[in-house]
Amino acid sequence: MGITAKQLERRKTQPYTSGSDLAAVCGCDPFRSAYDVWLVRRGMVDDARLEVAHAHNRAMQMGTMLEPVILDWASQRLGKLLRNQRRVNRPAMLACHLDAITGRTEGRDDPGDTVEAKSSGMTWALSEQWGDTDDDYPTDEIPMRIVPQAYAGMICNGSRRCWVPTILGGRGFRMYLVEYRKSVADELVRRNLAFIGGHVETRIPPEDCKPSMEFVRALRRQPEQVREIPVEMVSAWRDVKRKRLELEKAEDEAKRDIWLELEGCDGGTIDGELVVTNKMQTRKAYTVAESSFAVLREVKRPTGCGFVS
Repeated sequence: MGITAKQLERRKTQPYTSGSDLAAVCGCDPFRSAYDVWLVRRGMVDDARLEVAHAHNRAMQMGTMLEPVILDWASQRLGKLLRNQRRVNRPAMLACHLDAITGRTEGRDDPGDTVEAKSSGMTWALSEQWGDTDDDYPTDEIPMRIVPQAYAGMICNGSRRCWVPTILGGRGFRMYLVEYRKSVADELVRRNLAFIGGHVETRIPPEDCKPSMEFVRALRRQPEQVREIPVEMVSAWRDVKRKRLELEKAEDEAKRDIWLELEGCDGGTIDGELVVTNKMQTRKAYTVAESSFAVLREVKRPTGCGFVS
């Protein structure tokens, strides 16, 4: 589910960790780190700039647009769904914006099952590990980054199950099911409380991870201010930049040799197999005149999964 500006603001002011942030806190999210969460909780990130970055993320855009469709499909199998629910568990210091909750059973103290709609492989080849599943016998073989979020919802809502309806590139709609295990829930809560007590409340950043470039670039600006920084950092940057320039020069020289060997041909082969292309590309006029130039590209080969590498 897409996070609104109001929800982002609430994350900074509330003492709780969201379901999606819990995966980063526990080191299960390949896209965000606990350091990213810490920056947001400290109010150091410019929400507007971060939202702009997210708006240009095609996968996130697709996920937000597909969520209602996925929930419509899920409701055909799970019955009526109560959508866009918010739940809080104060002892666990968790607050979740749930995509949906299944209808409660009449005459029973039943909180309903939580529902987390997901999509993957919509803008690129499906790279995450989604297991084989069946609507009649759904499995819990979902990417690890989703597990903490599923548990956070169950912990906040008091549920014993979390349904994960998905739409996967090349597979279509699939249903997964995560069932509550107390040992897993206890460990996730322990890690969350340790993060809040050891980093958020003390304002000490995590030492076992680094922030992502997306969040660093969205740090709040301090115009006309300067700050003393370690000389080692600047030296390391200069060294890496020098190596990059050397590698770029070596690449240009290697491409020059291939271009010279091609003598203007559209491609090159090795043992009869096409390995490089040499097509013309046009850059549209904007601040400079329109121009056309040759672009050398290596031909990609299918992987064992049938997708382009």
